[in-house]
Amino acid sequence: MILLKSNHGRVTRMVCLFLILVPVTCYTIVISFLHWNLPVYDDYIIQFEIEQMMNKTSLPAFLDILFSQLNEHRLFYTRIIFLLNYLIQDKLSYTLLIFLGNLPLIGIWFIVAAWQRQASMSIWISVFASWMLFQFQYHENSLWAMAALQNITIHFLYLLLFSMLVSKSRKVWWVALAVGGLMCYTSGNGFIALGIGGISLFLQRRWQDLSIWILLFCVTILTYFYQYQAVAESHAMNASTDRLLEILLGLTTFIGQGLVIHQSLSDVSIVMVLGFATIVASAFLLLLALRHLLPVFCYNELLTAKDSLMIVLVEVNIFIMLSGLALACNRMDAGDYSAMISSRYQLYPTMLILANVCLFQLLFPKVFQRISTIMLAASILAWLLIFQKNLSSMYLFSDQTLAYYFNTQQLSQTAPAPHRTIFQPDTDTKLSLMKIDQALKKATVDQRASKAIKISDLDYVHCMSCANSLHPGDFDFVVLKNARFQLLFPLLRNANKGLRSFWLKGKLFDVGNTAQLYSFFLNVGGLKKPYTISLLEKRDENITHYSTNIQIDLTTNK
Repeated sequence: MILLKSNHGRVTRMVCLFLILVPVTCYTIVISFLHWNLPVYDDYIIQFEIEQMMNKTSLPAFLDILFSQLNEHRLFYTRIIFLLNYLIQDKLSYTLLIFLGNLPLIGIWFIVAAWQRQASMSIWISVFASWMLFQFQYHENSLWAMAALQNITIHFLYLLLFSMLVSKSRKVWWVALAVGGLMCYTSGNGFIALGIGGISLFLQRRWQDLSIWILLFCVTILTYFYQYQAVAESHAMNASTDRLLEILLGLTTFIGQGLVIHQSLSDVSIVMVLGFATIVASAFLLLLALRHLLPVFCYNELLTAKDSLMIVLVEVNIFIMLSGLALACNRMDAGDYSAMISSRYQLYPTMLILANVCLFQLLFPKVFQRISTIMLAASILAWLLIFQKNLSSMYLFSDQTLAYYFNTQQLSQTAPAPHRTIFQPDTDTKLSLMKIDQALKKATVDQRASKAIKISDLDYVHCMSCANSLHPGDFDFVVLKNARFQLLFPLLRNANKGLRSFWLKGKLFDVGNTAQLYSFFLNVGGLKKPYTISLLEKRDENITHYSTNIQIDLTTNK
């Protein structure tokens, strides 16, 4: 960025404010259009637990559910937010829960902005942070209440914790203890941050605070792992070359996926190369930062604002690397990289990149000043490419939320208790569900519908036509019907038409492409064979149900 004169400071601040608000506004608009005020996936389990808590008459039984284990985590924070929402509104509002889950992104931005002011960093760091944070690489978190409350909030908490632990204020110290405890009951990898925080206190020679911190760590571990049940199958605890290599490849995939801004980069081998390059660059910056900090720790010098921020950024790097290793140890199995590239975890490499940009600015301020324009332009371009790359997946997740609820309503009498829905949708959502139900009772005969269907295997139904309407509110579903149920399964939409595809309108049979459908409900509820396939299309306010004469015997063990 060309060095601006002081009399241009106000203009510069106005330009920065505009550039900061653009991605925030776009992010908010897209999420508001694509989200449904409906539960999805583990939301059903949480809401069922809320109902159980409200029915408990004893405090121990109530606390047992509040601190209970779900998968690898004890989701105290998530359950508390759900519970407060229910108590205040006398119902669950997933629109509000999704908003609360995304709200920590603003908190993360304010922390970065505070770093920028305290360490006299370039004002463009705040702009860069906005374009990095408010993007759609981790769209599952953005549209899923439970995931947002866990997977976005944990990033805000560890940034807040690391920033507090370099403060000399005693009030801040006591708040840091509370944040440290809450972090572990938000996501299990909060223990990694607790450990890193203890090392930070040790290096700062704050012995009294360190003893209190160790006590917190011990108490938290004992309470967290009391009656804890291992979820994932444990691997043999040996240092075999194959297992170590598998974990390291998982880590490189985990880090590299954050740099996949275009579909052409999505091959696993390319992702690994990107991840390896990022890890090497991060290690180089860490070594330079530690070389700067080593004399400070050795001679017990007073920490400057720059030193304090450098400590925080080093801790963020280490936390994300260790979190990636923990995920790889837990989820990597026989070369299966699906967990490592999940949208839910993509905020981790994003935060790593953001931390390294801040660290680079501290270490090489003059170089950063010269290339800041290029970096800002690159972040904006990356935002646009990420938007286009993830648009189909965002629409698919939104459609799955609607289909999941519609199907669960029918299966609630035969499904296991945690999958039964106690949620009552709002008026608009209920009207949409009613229109779908009414449309399914009427059939439109169109020869193209039967010709479009192709059954290729036991898990997927392929339609030889692309569901190419990407206008908010439109959808396309494959319908599987038997004597008892009519189940909806969303078609993947074609979003390879540039940014205009967010508002693109089209008909179901306009183009000839293959869309996939995963039949994840077919093994629930004792469904009877055969199934009749039909297609459901919504364009604006019109919903059309295209019947076919295709009957199949489709079973799945998924």
